[in-house]
Amino acid sequence: MILVAEIPLVLMVRKDLPVKNLQEFIAYARANQAKMQFGSGGTGTSAHIGCLLLNQAIGVEIGVSSETVKSHVHNIFEKSGTHSRAEFLAAVFRAR
Repeated sequence: MILVAEIPLVLMVRKDLPVKNLQEFIAYARANQAKMQFGSGGTGTSAHIGCLLLNQAIGVEIGVSSETVKSHVHNIFEKSGTHSRAEFLAAVFRAR
């Protein structure tokens, strides 16, 4: 196996989540994993895979919020005037 890419990721949480650092987040996640969800840009994105790897590393099963993903994707398409990921990408490349 070879390293193909290295992508930095940032872990962001709601401001009302009672954690101040990664160690507190891990403890909170282990105690409250059934109540937690993560959002990403979609299946297979670096953020999605990063969250799955974090789950595995800390021994939790926090699931992806499908409503969050649908909402973000819908907002992107609505603002761009497109209706699918393919139309959106085509519009981005036309704008270059």
